[in-house]
Amino acid sequence: MVMSLLRKLCLFLALLWANSLFGQTLIVTINPIVQVPVGGAFTVSGTISHDPATPTIPGGTPVNITIQVLDPSGVPILIAPTIPNNGGFGAGAVYNFNQSFTMPWSEDDKWSATANWSAVVTASSSVSALVQGTQNFSLLIADLTILANQPTVARPGEFIDLTGTIRNLAN
Repeated sequence: MVMSLLRKLCLFLALLWANSLFGQTLIVTINPIVQVPVGGAFTVSGTISHDPATPTIPGGTPVNITIQVLDPSGVPILIAPTIPNNGGFGAGAVYNFNQSFTMPWSEDDKWSATANWSAVVTASSSVSALVQGTQNFSLLIADLTILANQPTVARPGEFIDLTGTIRNLAN
């Protein structure tokens, strides 16, 4: 009897392990992010949904949702606190997430015409596989030009006065 109970427990744990490795219980979808201005606010939003063809996640089982922003080399630059969802996920259930960030001014040093930043959202629980969604976006930086009204020669240590216009050539 004890051996039978032990076998059932091992089978249950093996099925649970197999489901967490191969079953895709949760699906992460991130809404498109348009160009983000350096120093500007933007939002990472979307849904975590339950695949109705897989077992439900019972209430009380934490599903941890993390939202972060990575620079073009994959280094995290913005990380939101983990969101613990303990409400469970029934068949076809959907959880909406929404996190606001401000793009640091220092990110303009990493800008190039082909560089992409990424919003990455992960969801995991003890009974489901870790799933991840990624949304790439570009960064909009200021393209400033100075139009001076008079020619000036500056010598080291001297102050000069300029009159003119500073114009942002970017959108």
